[in-house]
Amino acid sequence: MLNIPVPLESRINQLAVETGQPVDIFLDRLIKGYVQDNDRNTQHCIVNVTVYEGIWTAESDLFGLVTEADTYEQLLDRVWQIAPELAELNNVGISFDSICLHFYHEETVNRLATS
Repeated sequence: MLNIPVPLESRINQLAVETGQPVDIFLDRLIKGYVQDNDRNTQHCIVNVTVYEGIWTAESDLFGLVTEADTYEQLLDRVWQIAPELAELNNVGISFDSICLHFYHEETVNRLATS
């Protein structure tokens, strides 16, 4: 099952009701990287974030984006700095005047009990 941020999930459900289209159509588009929200003239795009050994990484297949930074805040700045140029170079057809990037980070921690 796809875990998506609650505000985006709510907007997808609202779009489905407004358009009369199944939620699955919007979820399929989201899995591919973005959802067009014509009512609000906004494009919602997912940027997956991971951290490994203190290095933060952001990836978006839609833009062909992969970048790293030492902190989460630096990573966000870096993505906003390079994503518009990558979208243009890769002919994505997204206007960064009306985009909403959703940075998605999920972390699982397993700890062994010690006695």
